[in-house]
Amino acid sequence: MQPSRRLSLTSVLSCRRERFQHEHPQRSVLLVDEIGGNQGEMSFEQALQMAKEKSLELVRVNTIKKDDSVNMPVFRLMSTGRRTNIRTRARSLEDKPPKTKTIKVNDRIEFKDLFFRIKRIEGYLEKGYQVKLCVKSKKGGSVESTSDDKLNIIKQVEQEMKVNYTTGRPVEESKGIIVCVFKPA
Repeated sequence: MQPSRRLSLTSVLSCRRERFQHEHPQRSVLLVDEIGGNQGEMSFEQALQMAKEKSLELVRVNTIKKDDSVNMPVFRLMSTGRRTNIRTRARSLEDKPPKTKTIKVNDRIEFKDLFFRIKRIEGYLEKGYQVKLCVKSKKGGSVESTSDDKLNIIKQVEQEMKVNYTTGRPVEESKGIIVCVFKPA
């Protein structure tokens, strides 16, 4: 949007207030104060005057049925800080850290199976997930595997991946399990 076309929050609210005044000049409204207490039914002008006295904004929050044919608007007195606080809370929810997906493989995985796991890791990274790759020893083998075997698998994964990512240093999480975290770039 061009800077010349931007409208401030107060100008938008004042436009809505003027439109409501123009459409319903003598209409009564139900007013709720800033702490949620019911102030009762009053004219829009009285509600606006009360908002000015308390240095608050008058915000339309709902409409209720008074009679079968009459809908009464409900307005609430709100501080501007509270409205911006609600917006910043919503923005902070958008900035959550990425969710983590865990992929477990054993140290004797064949390359064709590892290839499919790499494709799955790439897919998760493209969607914005963090991927935790766990390489563990296969139980019940005649030959014990070393941590070098597990590190080689992690190196193979790093070499075969075609998406941009950042990775942490492989860490031994518990006995026999080495973990490496891949993050989207």
